[in-house]
Amino acid sequence: MRRILASADVHRRLNDPTLFEKALSSILHDAVMTVLDAQSTNVTFDMEAVRLSFDQMSIITMLVIELANNSRKHVFQRNLGRHFAVSPRTLPDGQALLSARDDGPGWALDNSGGTERTLGQTIPRGLVDQPGGRISVKSERGTEVNVVFPILNHAQSLATGHDQESVPVSDTA
Repeated sequence: MRRILASADVHRRLNDPTLFEKALSSILHDAVMTVLDAQSTNVTFDMEAVRLSFDQMSIITMLVIELANNSRKHVFQRNLGRHFAVSPRTLPDGQALLSARDDGPGWALDNSGGTERTLGQTIPRGLVDQPGGRISVKSERGTEVNVVFPILNHAQSLATGHDQESVPVSDTA
């Protein structure tokens, strides 16, 4: 129920046209704090300026919310960790990297040697597919999810049917 309420709140916020006048750090902070308890979780944002379309900012926000939900459920509610970090970076060749990490015990492997496919894994993978991204998960001394996706400029956005402007994303709120 909490996941659905947090998602509904994020969707409501993402429909506010003034939202994208803020920096991504402010948007992500507000969204993550609807899911995580600031009293028991240390949340950090290491933000680098990345030029993103409104669609990309929306998808990244929903993705980070889902990753924060997973960490809350599997790490923070069980007192198995206290830290959650989010960091977007520009990569060469017109791509960006979004990393989200917690300090929990990591994902358990099932008997077949793979991770069990759950809703908490399916939703992020579906979100990553939208901007044409690739997701990887490391589970060593916590769980780190890395998403590499193309940065769409305005001309590319129009060519792909995403006619919203690109905005620079920086650390200033």
